[in-house]
Amino acid sequence: MELIVCKFGGSSLADAAGFLRARRILERSRGRKYVVVSAPGKRSDSDEKITDLLARANIQSAHGGSEALAQICARYRAIGQALGIDGTEAWLTALCRDVRRAPMLAASRGEWLCAKMFAAFAGLPFVDAEALIRFDAGGGLLQGETRRRIRAMAARTAGAVVPGFYGGSADGAIRTFPRGGSDISGALIAAALGAKRYENWTDVDGLMSADPRLCAGAVCHNAVSYRQMRRLARAGARVLHPDCLSPAADAGVPTVLRNTFAPERGGTYISDCVRGEAPCVCTREDLCAVPIEALSADARGLIAGRADFIASDGGKLAAMPRMKNRRAAALVSAFGLPRAQLAAACVDVQPLGVRTDDGCAQFLIPAERMSGAANALHARLLRCAGIAAQD
Repeated sequence: MELIVCKFGGSSLADAAGFLRARRILERSRGRKYVVVSAPGKRSDSDEKITDLLARANIQSAHGGSEALAQICARYRAIGQALGIDGTEAWLTALCRDVRRAPMLAASRGEWLCAKMFAAFAGLPFVDAEALIRFDAGGGLLQGETRRRIRAMAARTAGAVVPGFYGGSADGAIRTFPRGGSDISGALIAAALGAKRYENWTDVDGLMSADPRLCAGAVCHNAVSYRQMRRLARAGARVLHPDCLSPAADAGVPTVLRNTFAPERGGTYISDCVRGEAPCVCTREDLCAVPIEALSADARGLIAGRADFIASDGGKLAAMPRMKNRRAAALVSAFGLPRAQLAAACVDVQPLGVRTDDGCAQFLIPAERMSGAANALHARLLRCAGIAAQD
């Protein structure tokens, strides 16, 4: 039987219906025995993620407030009551106690309680990430110790639900990854166990050719390489946490992005066996364009050859974090744009500056024109690749 490690994101487990969908997915394959879960995410655009509420509850508790904590308890109670999950109240009591303690402990309790509840609902053992994912006193991941503990856990139990996002250290403290770090937890477990694949279940079909909220005709790619996924992450794509790519890639474990809400769709297969470049557009909006000559000598030395853009007048611009009194700019990256199409693409988007790097063309665009530029580049990419835009 092939071993599959599954990670369900916050959008997948936002409510009781999400728990039901996730359990049905597990039931469709006997190999899906190890499950990593995020804290419940937003149920609508106006909703809040549990992790955000926990951070606010920790701050409020220092001043006697409890509004955010009440919202958290109401969310989990609704899930527990709808699904008949025993133990919810006792776990909520523990969560309320921990929220008043250290910020990292408070932040981790969303995944902890979600895993407790989902384990009970799915009929699988709960294994606390604190015992598996290990950090040193400075917050650095202890990869060898983590791998050893994961393998020892798997030798004891043929399946488990593990909370993502956090682990423990020798001093007894809870340590967390950066936000979105449940992706990393899942990748570490899949890599340590040499899984057949690591399934990352979320609310999109897979890697899209562009953000569908920005480009209406975006299509889902069937396959992409880990190498390109790393480059997409650096360019601003937010499909997977970038730190989750290396553990699975180094272990030769493919990652498959899947849609919890449409599990019949194949998703995107990510492996270094994949060849070629998937045509994609991604954006960053937190920049400004600064003439190179306006920077100090030290700053010019740091960015030389890495982040300099050629302006239309032949001068050089640097893409810098957004600053006051500088024109806001966006970075639009086009992966897979043929070199012969670069001049025409510049006519399409009229960039402040442009640079090419390893099959990717990057355009500095005034922030107010980012959407139009992304759509124009996306349309050109799909035409060049002979791909029809999604209806």
